[in-house]
Amino acid sequence: NCRQHYTDLAVARDMSENEKIKQVMPPGQYAWIGLNKNSLAWVDGTRPAFTYWRSGEPNNDEEKCTIANFDDSGKWEDCPCDWNFPFFCYGGEF
Repeated sequence: NCRQHYTDLAVARDMSENEKIKQVMPPGQYAWIGLNKNSLAWVDGTRPAFTYWRSGEPNNDEEKCTIANFDDSGKWEDCPCDWNFPFFCYGGEF
């Protein structure tokens, strides 16, 4: 659990931070990032100045959470929050 051991799920405030997450993730994998699609806010409450949605995403009002798709350059997709994916935590700055 990110909040127990670190700060929270990782955020990608710009392309550079999204690339840092991509560098540690094997190609073809998905991972949770800390963007609440429903409120369009990061886990710390700030609004994203940068987004990297895959074409056609977000596409479902029932899907409240966001994954980065590393089979597609780390682009983001909305998906149900109860799906099982790896996740990245942060403890402050990248």
